[in-house]
Amino acid sequence: MKRFLSFLFALILLLPVWGQAAGSKTYGLNETAVCRNGMKITATRIRESKGSSWNKPDSGKVFVLVQFVIENNTGETQTISSILMFDGYEDDFALDFDFGALMEADNTIDLTIAAGKKGRGEMGWQLERGWNELEIHFKPEAWGSEEIVFILTRSDLTQ
Repeated sequence: MKRFLSFLFALILLLPVWGQAAGSKTYGLNETAVCRNGMKITATRIRESKGSSWNKPDSGKVFVLVQFVIENNTGETQTISSILMFDGYEDDFALDFDFGALMEADNTIDLTIAAGKKGRGEMGWQLERGWNELEIHFKPEAWGSEEIVFILTRSDLTQ
């Protein structure tokens, strides 16, 4: 009985990370992640923006925009939501959703993608000018447990 309780206790401790084992790999620029539901996602470009004449980042900050290509191989139409499916971390600190950054996007990542089709769009955040690393967590299903993690650095910047 004591062994059974020890096993049960260990199992309870491991359950929160059990489903993350497959998603523990991180991806960089131009690396494609294949989600459990069949979607594929690739970060294809990262760029900085100082904003426009009417939309500027806060003092000491820049807008950082990341372009993603998403391929829908699920067999069903998929809706991609910047608010529900993306979280960002600048040098390990959580970032707020930033409408100002998204206003500088060439095309936002908020898309509806039919089965068998692809979508392209940018997600953006406001980061300190001297940022080093941007970590992006993408959830292929807004209420699901799977997370795809992209880690991008200043050296990945394109103009």
